[in-house]
Amino acid sequence: YGRSGTGMQAREGVWVQLGAFASQEKAESTWQAMKLKHPSALRAMKAQLSTPPQGSHETPVYRLRVGPFLGQAAAEETCLRLKSDGSQCLVVNE
Repeated sequence: YGRSGTGMQAREGVWVQLGAFASQEKAESTWQAMKLKHPSALRAMKAQLSTPPQGSHETPVYRLRVGPFLGQAAAEETCLRLKSDGSQCLVVNE
């Protein structure tokens, strides 16, 4: 899984965001739990964790995303599969 941060932007494309967390540890543990809960939907996926810029005085938010997808439809299909199993997600265009 990759990280973006310190002013770096995630690669452009369509992503499925699995959550936004106050700590990196929570984001990482959620990714492990999601892979176990949704093995068929997330098997070949790589996660990306965006980290807050260093020196920021705002409350940090760690965004856990998978992708990028080849298109909006593929991202929406994955998100619908996750939602049908009780998880929350949203499609994000960067």
